[in-house]
This record gives sequence, structure tokens and C-alpha cells, in this order.
Amino acid sequence: MNRSFWKSRLGLQLIADVLISLLVCVGVFFALRWAAFSILDEKTQNTEFWARQEEKCAARFERYVSDNKVALTDRDALDQWVKRERFMMLFLYRDNMLVYASTIPEGEVLPDSTYSSAVSTEDGMYISDAGEDQIYTVQFEDGPAIAEFYCYYDLMYYTLASIACGFLGFIAFLIVFTHLIRRKLNYINFLERELKILEGGDLNYPITIRGRNELSDLARGIDDMRKSIIQRQEGEEKARRANHELITAMSHDLRTPLTSLLGYLDIIELKKYSGEAELTQFVHSSHEKALQIKQLSDKLFEYFLVYGKEEEETETECIDGLEFMQQVLVEAIFDMESRGFQIESDLPEIHCSLDVNVDQIRRVFDNTLSNLAKYADRDWPVHISYTAADHKLKVEFENRENTDSSAVESSGIGVKTCIKIMKLHRGEYRTSRENGIFKTTIVLPCRPVIRPAD
Repeated sequence: MNRSFWKSRLGLQLIADVLISLLVCVGVFFALRWAAFSILDEKTQNTEFWARQEEKCAARFERYVSDNKVALTDRDALDQWVKRERFMMLFLYRDNMLVYASTIPEGEVLPDSTYSSAVSTEDGMYISDAGEDQIYTVQFEDGPAIAEFYCYYDLMYYTLASIACGFLGFIAFLIVFTHLIRRKLNYINFLERELKILEGGDLNYPITIRGRNELSDLARGIDDMRKSIIQRQEGEEKARRANHELITAMSHDLRTPLTSLLGYLDIIELKKYSGEAELTQFVHSSHEKALQIKQLSDKLFEYFLVYGKEEEETETECIDGLEFMQQVLVEAIFDMESRGFQIESDLPEIHCSLDVNVDQIRRVFDNTLSNLAKYADRDWPVHISYTAADHKLKVEFENRENTDSSAVESSGIGVKTCIKIMKLHRGEYRTSRENGIFKTTIVLPCRPVIRPAD
């Protein structure tokens, strides 16, 4: 296993599952072994059991000797039977002397012993008092002999019981481990079914998140991806609707001056005017309609220029707030006064800097001043002021609306563009209308600047 496996939460959970399964396996093994040994102790630890075992063993030995015509001196045949029986010891006597002991290898000297006394070897005591054990007379090919059997078939039963308990413990391990793993496999299969639902197009179906491992992280990542796709689709749909509204509004706004322009041009081309003065008027009107169409086209280009950029694409530079306001507003005030507007201004000296895209912010002020020129009532003063406080530069324009401003055609793109530009600069662009008074407020974030004393 590599190090990443040990650092993996899923890997640690799998190790925990193995340990839990092993604990259950060991517990089942010892519990069953204790129960089995208790039953075997009750069944085997009595004289009747041992007597039956020796009787059966003696009967098998007598049949073997008879069927194979074994002589007492045929040690190979005797060893072969003992080896086949496994869980017993055999001692044979003739003339009250030990002539064969299965515990003593061939070639070694047999001890002087009778079946009525104990026989001892280097490995320990093999024959106990004859009064406690059964002896049998067996007819060999070369004459009868006394046989003593010491059976320990209980060891076989205990061994088989241990093997059976070990096998059942292993089965318990497999069952528990399979159950623990199945939960994770079921979760993987469940995620697969949910992914098929997403593949079918139902992105609103939430992905189920269970646990705290790599599988839950994977599910959370899939769900986050699902949400991102939904957000992107919603953004694309919003952009599509906005573009549709823009095209609808622009086609409507362009159609009216274009129709008028074509009408004037038809009159001029067909010479349906009454005189030179009327021709001049038609040419002038055509020129005005052409300018109006150009302005709408510029607005359309401006809209795509601004809305086609993401926030991170806006490049800014640090400029002096006072110098920028003076350049923009002083020139605008002079231009509006030359057109006959009354201007009341409050332009104090401010000490701040701005991080802005100069071209875009100029466009905001140009749109605002252009709207003033089109919609403001020349008989009422236009109020222009700005203040810098709390890290914000606030510029306000206030005017009374011209009663004939409703006749001026507009798509509202200019205001939408200004709002978008200010949003890109983390600022605000607000408009309000109350009792015929129209107010525009521009708010930009700024940084205070300490100017040296003169």
C-alpha cells in the first residue's frame, strides 16, 4: 500500500471494516469453540466413552489380523495398522512379556514389562495399571497374544471441532465484511443511477451526499458541477433574453426614424415639394433622422461593448478625483450653458483618488449629460454637485423634466449601460423621478489623498 492509501479516509474506513470483521470472526471462533469443547468434554470425559472406543478399536484390530493373516512378528503390518488408526497406541504381550509397542521404533530394545504393570519409555508412561484398562486376546498366525489399546480419539473430535469453528468464524468474517462493503458499493451504484438521471437532462435532481470520505467528496463535486451548469444555463438564458429585448427595442426604435427618413427621401426623389424652402426643410429633417439612427447604432455598439466584457476584464488606472471631475464637469457645464441651460453647481475641492477605467467612466458621464440635454427643461436650473466622504465619491444631477420629453424616442439602453459600467467598478448608478424632478446619482469608490500644504 502506498502512503496515499493510508491518508485516504475511504482507505481508513476499509481498514476499520477489516478489523471489525476480524474481531467478529475471532469472537465467533472462540464462542463456538467454547461451546463445542464444553459438549465434547461432557461426552468424552467418562469411562463408558473410552471403553466403547477401545472395544471398537480392538474389534477392528482383530479383523485386520484375521483378514491379513498377520503374525505377531510381522512388525511392518502392525505399524501399518497403527499408522492408519492414528489416534491410538498398541501394546502386545506374549508369555507375559512386552513384544510390541507402537510408541517404540523398530530396532530399539523393549523394556521388561507385563500387561499387569506400567510400561515406561523415554517419552513417558504408556501403559497404566492393568486393573484400570481393558486387555484383549488376539489370535495371530503364530499364536495368541494379549493386546492393550490406549485410544485418544477425543483429540480428533477436538481438532475437527476447532477446524469447524474456524471455518464458521471465517464465514462470519465474510458476512460482516461483505455487509460493510456492500453499503459503499450500494452508494456507488446509487450514484451511478443518479448520474444517469442527470445524463437524461434533469439537472434539478440533487445528488445524494452520504458519509465523510472520498465517495462523498466525489458526490459533492458532481453536485457542485450540476449547480454550476444550472447557473451557467440561467446566465445564458438571461443573456439571451436581454439580447432579445435589446434587438426588439432597437428594431422598434430604428424603424420609426428610418421610416421617416425613407419618407423624406421619397418626397425629395419624386420632387413632391412646393419650393426650395420646403426642399431645404426635407433635407434638414432627413439629416436629423440620419443622425438619430446613427445615435441608436452607437448605443447598440456601446451596449455590446460593455455587456460583452466580464468583470475581471475591466482594466483600471489610478487617477486624481478632483482633476477628473473638473475635466468632465467643467467642460460639460460650459457646453450646456452655451446651449441655453441654467446651471447651479457645487464643485468643492476634494482630495481623493479613483481606480477606474477612464473611457468607461467618461461614457457614464457623457450619457448622463446627453440625457440632461434631451430631457431637461431649459426654463429651470440644472443642479450639479459632488462630495467625497466615507471612501465614496458621490456625484448628483438634478433637473426638472421637459414637458415635451415624452416625444423624444429612447430605448433606455444608455441607462442600462451606465448601470453595468458602475457595477463593474463596484459603484452605483441610481435614477429617481418625483413630482417632475429627475435625479441621477453616480457613486464611485475612492481613496482619500492627503495633499501637501501650499
